[in-house]
Amino acid sequence: MYPDRLFLKAFVIMMVWRLHKVNEFLAVLAAPTPEMYSLRGPLTDPQGRVPSRWTWVRRLAAVLATLPVQIGSLGRHQGALFQPWTDYARAAAIDSPVLRALGGVWHKKDREDGGVPHISIDPEVHWTTSSWHGWVYGWKLHLVCTAGRVWMPLVAERTPANAADNLQAPGLFQKFPMELRLLLGDQHDRVPDLEQRCTRRGCLVMTPTGGACPHTDDGVEVHRILHTTRSIAIENWLSGILRSVKLLYYQLLMSTYRCSNILRSESSGAPDF
Repeated sequence: MYPDRLFLKAFVIMMVWRLHKVNEFLAVLAAPTPEMYSLRGPLTDPQGRVPSRWTWVRRLAAVLATLPVQIGSLGRHQGALFQPWTDYARAAAIDSPVLRALGGVWHKKDREDGGVPHISIDPEVHWTTSSWHGWVYGWKLHLVCTAGRVWMPLVAERTPANAADNLQAPGLFQKFPMELRLLLGDQHDRVPDLEQRCTRRGCLVMTPTGGACPHTDDGVEVHRILHTTRSIAIENWLSGILRSVKLLYYQLLMSTYRCSNILRSESSGAPDF
């Protein structure tokens, strides 16, 4: 059995090189250059074996399923290593961007009938709607990251798009760093349970006040600065990560479906990887 760490290394390499298919990754890795030779060593198991193509597809898809946990763990490790709170405000931004599924959509009628009409449809995702995006079939990434000059993910959790933000936010609290003193969120993040937990830890939840614009209440300029800080932190982190993740996830999903269909069609079966 190949260790999970091997496939996590391969996933990072694919992200950096913007390789969205396993075939592309294996072709680049097989190039006869000193750089590729140095990379092939860490991508073998202790016995020197290299996974087959189908193993790469299946195990990389499994890495993607746990990617939010890996993102949060990496961010908290970076926070403990670089100590961003010593130079910048102890603030973090929380958001739950919708990730549109790449491929087909599973309509309500087909879902009720229990049939998936096309292999490009991911049956694990769901529908959601908003005034900005309209109806979207996909996932939500519930994300908390540092707000300042350095953008580090602190907590990440993936759910189907129909998961309610106000029910997910309190569950993220357990992984908040103890140093956090200001949590910048949206209106739906003003959840009494979350506010009470943050207050007991000495953290203040800041969200928009709502109502018609322009606001003229006291402190409107402070709220505007905090809202801008939150938007910059979230958007900059997302723009650098999620575009490649979505494309890679879709390609691996399609490859997994194709491999599963081939395995079912072969009477002799395939070796157990």
